[in-house]
Amino acid sequence: MQVKSFLLNVAAVTTLVACGGGDKGGETQTPETPPPGAVVPGEPGQTPPQPQPPEPETPSQPEVPQNPDSPSVPEQPSQPTPPAEPQQPQEPAPPVPSTPLEITSSSYPNGGEIPLRNAYTQQGGSNLSPELSITALPAETKSIAIVMDDEVAPCGVADKACVHWNVFNLPSHKVQIAEGENLASIAGVLFGTAFDGRAGYQGPNPPNRHTYKLTVYALDKAIAAPLTQSSYTRSEFLGKFGSSVIKSETWVGHFSPRP
Repeated sequence: MQVKSFLLNVAAVTTLVACGGGDKGGETQTPETPPPGAVVPGEPGQTPPQPQPPEPETPSQPEVPQNPDSPSVPEQPSQPTPPAEPQQPQEPAPPVPSTPLEITSSSYPNGGEIPLRNAYTQQGGSNLSPELSITALPAETKSIAIVMDDEVAPCGVADKACVHWNVFNLPSHKVQIAEGENLASIAGVLFGTAFDGRAGYQGPNPPNRHTYKLTVYALDKAIAAPLTQSSYTRSEFLGKFGSSVIKSETWVGHFSPRP
């Protein structure tokens, strides 16, 4: 049995040499011994290494679909910036209460009977102009004017009234006028003519009871001379010089002819 094993080994060596199993130098190549634990393919009883499966990727979380039956919450719109409140216009300051021009007369009360002495001479009167006191004259007054007329028929009304007194350009300090005073002595004073064509005051001379209205005007300027017309009713005076009138006041008297 040992002889048979020996012969088999010799035959194996002979076959290896014949097949050129050595290197170039004819040296016999010793097969490398695998490291301990290494798996030699083809050896019986050895299990080939199994390939490791790749690690599974963690799936991303799918988006949860919205339930169509559940109402969606609408996106709240951004609140618009409220417009700035418009500034309220300031109310104008209330006007300073204006004290009206005031006149009084000791010759007759307002709305009273005109005495005979203030009437025209044909009525038996003395043709004296009435006494006047002017108060509350505006500080900006530059001149004073007086117009007296009669609007009872046969006189007309407004521009057609009968004129009884026209005096213009009295200075603003002339606030006291005596009864029958001669105003022609005051520098710069202008006179219009009365119903009889005479300048200055001409008293009542009616056929029956008439009403006489005497208006005092405070003006912001003097009236230029000469006058553009010979006389002015109160209506005509306002039509001509109304833009210069600051204030005015009227005194009323009645006169009836004596029997």
